[in-house]
Amino acid sequence: MRKIAIAGVVLLVLIAGLATFAATRLDEYITNNRAEISARASAALGREFAFESAAVSFRGGIGARLDGIRIADDRTFSSGDFVTADSVYVRVKLLPLLRRRIEAASIMLVRPVIELVQTKHGLNAAGLGAGPKAGDASAADGADSTAGAAAIAIALLNIAEGTIRYTDNTVSPPSVLTIENLAVEATDLDVTRPMSFSMTASVLGAERDNLQASGELGPLNADSPAATAIRASLKLSDVTIDELARAPAVANALPEGLRVTGPIDLALEIDGSASAAKVAARVDAARAAVNYAAAFAKPTGVPFSFSAQARRSNETITIDESSLVLNRAVVNTTGTVKTAGSDTAYDLAIRAPAIDLEGWDKILAALAGTAVSGAGAIDLRAQGRSGSAEPPSVTGTVAVTRMNASGTGRPALQDLTAKLTFKGRSASLAPTEFKIAGSPVRLQADIDDLVTLASRFTLTSPALDPAGLGFGDDDPKTKEILNDLSVKGSLRNSPSQQVDATVSASSGSLRGAAFRDLVATMRYADGRARFEPVQMLAFGGRLEGTAGYTARADGGAPAFEFDGKVRQVRLPELFAYAGLPASEQLLDGLFDAEFAVRGKGATWDVIRSALTGNGRMEIKKGTLKDFNIAEAVLGGLTGVPGLSNSLSPSLRSKYPALFASKNTVFKDLSSGVKLVNGVLHSDEFTLNADDFGLRGRGGYGLDRSVDFDAVFLASKELSADLVAESSILKYLTNQAGRLELPFDLKGTAPRIRAKLDSRFVARAVEKAAAGAVADLLGGLLGRRHRQAPTPPTPSPAPVAP
Repeated sequence: MRKIAIAGVVLLVLIAGLATFAATRLDEYITNNRAEISARASAALGREFAFESAAVSFRGGIGARLDGIRIADDRTFSSGDFVTADSVYVRVKLLPLLRRRIEAASIMLVRPVIELVQTKHGLNAAGLGAGPKAGDASAADGADSTAGAAAIAIALLNIAEGTIRYTDNTVSPPSVLTIENLAVEATDLDVTRPMSFSMTASVLGAERDNLQASGELGPLNADSPAATAIRASLKLSDVTIDELARAPAVANALPEGLRVTGPIDLALEIDGSASAAKVAARVDAARAAVNYAAAFAKPTGVPFSFSAQARRSNETITIDESSLVLNRAVVNTTGTVKTAGSDTAYDLAIRAPAIDLEGWDKILAALAGTAVSGAGAIDLRAQGRSGSAEPPSVTGTVAVTRMNASGTGRPALQDLTAKLTFKGRSASLAPTEFKIAGSPVRLQADIDDLVTLASRFTLTSPALDPAGLGFGDDDPKTKEILNDLSVKGSLRNSPSQQVDATVSASSGSLRGAAFRDLVATMRYADGRARFEPVQMLAFGGRLEGTAGYTARADGGAPAFEFDGKVRQVRLPELFAYAGLPASEQLLDGLFDAEFAVRGKGATWDVIRSALTGNGRMEIKKGTLKDFNIAEAVLGGLTGVPGLSNSLSPSLRSKYPALFASKNTVFKDLSSGVKLVNGVLHSDEFTLNADDFGLRGRGGYGLDRSVDFDAVFLASKELSADLVAESSILKYLTNQAGRLELPFDLKGTAPRIRAKLDSRFVARAVEKAAAGAVADLLGGLLGRRHRQAPTPPTPSPAPVAP
C-alpha cells in the first residue's frame, strides 16, 4: 500500500513537471510565432484574423487566451468585421505540444458578435474556410492553407453570451434580426468534415431563452453552399407574428389581412441540405387569437396547429404528410408543389374523414350567431397554379351528415345529409332531402362555375313555411304556407348574389291570404325579392301583376309593393284578410281593380297606417248590408214641410226590392281611388241600382271610418211616383224629371247614417213655396200650362283630402 502511495506522488510530480514544461513551451511558441498564428488562421478562414494580446491560460487545462479577437468580413460584403470577441480560450492537447505541435482540444468564445450580411452577392458567411483569395498577403507569404486548417482543427467549440446580427440589404430599408444570449457547443469544428452542435438563444425580443437547436452540419460545400449537408432540429417558442414578420421572407409569405395576437410555438427538423432535404415542421397557435379579414376569428384556447413532413428536391416539394388541426377538425394534405421562378404549380390531396361541426359559429363569420351540429367530411384533389387567372381544378366530394343549424334571423336547417361532388371547375349536388324550419325540402343543384358560384337548382316541398326562409312572420293570424312548392332557377355570386327562379305552388296562404295556382317569376338580390309577373287565384277571384318584397327595408321592417289587376274577387274574403270584419258584414260583391299598392311593416296594424296606392276599382252585383240607402235618404224627406211623415204603403209595395229589404242592392259601383296613410279616397264614384243611382266623393278608412258626400238620383219611374205622393217634390227634380237629393254618409262601419244636406233642403223649401205661389197665381190668371220650375242645384261634394 505504501509503495502505491509513493508511486502516486511520483506520478503527480511528473505530471506537474510536464505541465510546467508544456506551459513554458506554449508561452514560448505564442511569443515567437504570433505572426505565424495569425497567418495560419487567416489562411484557414479565408479572412484576415487578428488579436490584441495573448497569454498562457490554465482554464480547463493548458492553453492560451487571446483577447480582442477580430475576423474581418469579406470585402465583397462590407468593410467591417465578420466576428469580434472579448476573449478566446484555446485549450491545446498536451502530448502534441511536447512534440512542438499545437492541436486545439477546445475553444471558448466569450461575448462574440457575429455579423451576417445578405446582399445581391449572397451571404457573407458562404466563403468562410475557403482559404486566401488571390492577392491576399497570406497567399503572398506562401502560407499553406491546408496545413493551417489542420493545425487549428477544433475538437470542441463553446460560445458564451454571443450575439448574431443578420442584416438583409436586399430589401429597402434593410431588415435587421438579432439573436442574443447565444450559447453554442460544437464538436469536431472543421470545414472539411461534419460538425455537431447544440445551441440556445433569445430571439425576436424574448426576455428568456426561447430558441433551442441541435444537430450536425457539414462538411461545407464552398462551391454550392445550398448543398452543404445538415441534420438539425429547432424549437422556437413564445414568439409573435409581428416579430417574425420583421424578416422580409416571412412578411411576404403572410396573407394580407392576417392578424395573430398572442404567442405561437414552432418546431423544425431537417435532414439533407437546403436544396434537397427532408423536413418535419410544426406550428402551434392554440394560445393565440387568429383573425383573417372579416371571415375568420379563432379565439384564444381553441386548438389550431399545423404539422407537415415534406421532401425537397431542387424545385419540387413533396408533401408526404401534413395535418391542420382547427377546433374539432383534422385536415390532412399530401401532394407536390413545384416552383419555376415566380410560377408555382400544385397538386394536392385534401382529406378530412370526420369533422365535428359544433363550435364553428365561434370561428367563421358566416356562421356567427348560428348553432351548428352534425358531422362533415372532405375528400378533394386540387390542381392548379398560384397567381394564375385560371381557377384550380377540384375533384372529389364534400359531405355533411345530419347537419342542424339554427340562429336568430336565419332559416333553421334540420337533418341535412348531403354530398357535393366536384368535377374540375364545376360541381353537383344530388337530390337531397332535409328540413327548413320544420318544412320538408328536396334540393338538387348543379354549380357550373365554382368561382362565381353560377348554378342551377330545383327546390321542391310538399308544404313550406316562408317564415322559415326569412319571409313573412310567425303571427298565427297571418300564418303562411306554400303547398306543392316548386322553385326552379339559377344563382350567381358575382358581382353580388342574385337568384332568378320560377315559383309555383298549388295552394297555400301568404300573410294569411289563401290562394291557389300560384305562378311567379322571381328575382332575389340584396335582400329584395321581385316577382314579374305573379298570378294566383285568391279571395274567390284572380290576381295578376308584379310584386316586390324586401325582407328588411329602412328601419328593419319588411316592405312590399303590388302593381296589377284583380278580377272577380269577393269582397267579404278581401275584407276578412285585411282584418276588417265589420266591413265584411257591411259590403258584398265582386271586385275588379287595377292598382298600385305600397306598404311597410311586420304587422297589419303597422302596415294599415302607412299603406299607400292608387288605381281604379269596380264592384259588381254588390250589396250594402244592414243599411238601406234609398230608405235612409228618402226617409229624410219627411222632414221637409208639406211632406207626410212616412212613405205610403202603396209606394212601398210597388218597390219591394227597394223598401222591403234592410240591405242596399246595386248593379255596379265604379271609382278612381287613392290610398293615403290607410285611407281610401275617391274623387268621384258612381253607383247604379235598379231604381236609383248615386254619385259623389269621399273616403273610406281601413279603420272602417266612412265619410262621403253624395247625390241620390231616383229613376224616372220612382221620381214620378214620389212626386205623385207629394207634388212639392217636383221642385226637386232635374230637367230629365229625376229626383236629385244631396246627402252625406258618415260613421264607422257598421254604424253609418245618411243625412240629407240641410242647406239643400232649405233651398228646396224656398223654391217649393215660390212655385206654389206661382201655380196659384197662374191658376187665377188662367195660365195652367207653365213649365215646372228648376229644382235647387245640389251643393257640390267636396274633394276628399
